[in-house]
Amino acid sequence: MRIAAAIGILWLLTGVTIVRPNEAAVVRRFGAVIQRRAEPGLLLALPWPVDRVDRVPVREQRRLTVGFEAGDVVLGRPADPRQREFLTGDQNLVYLQAVVQYTIRDPVAWLLAARDPEGMLRRAAESTLAAVAAGQPVDALLTTGRLALQERLRVGTQERADRYGLGVDVNTVLLQEVAPPAEVAEAFKAVASAREDRNRIVNEAEAYRNDVVPRARGEAERLIQEAIAYRDRRIATARGDARRFLQAYTAYRLAPGVTATRLYLETIEELLPRWKTIVVDRHGGRAPVDLGILRRTAPGRPAAPGTSPPGNAPAP
Repeated sequence: MRIAAAIGILWLLTGVTIVRPNEAAVVRRFGAVIQRRAEPGLLLALPWPVDRVDRVPVREQRRLTVGFEAGDVVLGRPADPRQREFLTGDQNLVYLQAVVQYTIRDPVAWLLAARDPEGMLRRAAESTLAAVAAGQPVDALLTTGRLALQERLRVGTQERADRYGLGVDVNTVLLQEVAPPAEVAEAFKAVASAREDRNRIVNEAEAYRNDVVPRARGEAERLIQEAIAYRDRRIATARGDARRFLQAYTAYRLAPGVTATRLYLETIEELLPRWKTIVVDRHGGRAPVDLGILRRTAPGRPAAPGTSPPGNAPAP
């Protein structure tokens, strides 16, 4: 009797389910869904086999590997080339491996759309990978176009998963491995090395240009500013000389003799300090002039040797 009671209690407990925080539960009664999404916590249902409760990790990001399986190498099994070789748009064969990261959006669809929903999602990703690879040259897969291709893979896998009614959200599709077959790996490696050298040289040239061009522009600007300053200085000097000439010409027209004498004395006063010998023509038809006054020192300083003080000119 006690054994029967214990068995009855255990049978009743089959209707008690604890739904974890990252899960949602689907309750089916005799195969028909009666509760599509039970939230985390304690869930009470009728005992099995009347009710069936399936817990689905709807708040967990899941990963699915497409293409070459690393487990084949770990277990020593030969890899099936058909699982990872794809034909590119320029008729080359490449090995591809992608990782699909997804979350389950609709637990009912995930449970009921197919007997193996993860296998269906794998086939959707493989079909998308084959279609995208067939439309791209091998260089785009190996180097420059991987980021754009990954977005196309995500969109294509999501469209196929929706078409199959799997109820998942494809978050990302990452290309983990893109490599040529072993027979031509060295040739591809040489091409990739040459491309890297080209990119390095281009980057070095860009850096040199970014260093030299600003300095050259700065030097050119400095020379331009110096030329402008020199031009302005010469123009100002020429205008000043022109004004002085016009003033002298006007004065000469008013008093030719006085102006000529003044200009002569100003010229002698400017040039005389550079000479050590003073020559005066006593027979030029004019009275001698004491030129020593033009070499006098500043007030308070003695006159230069060999000169006479003002007012003591030698007799003719």
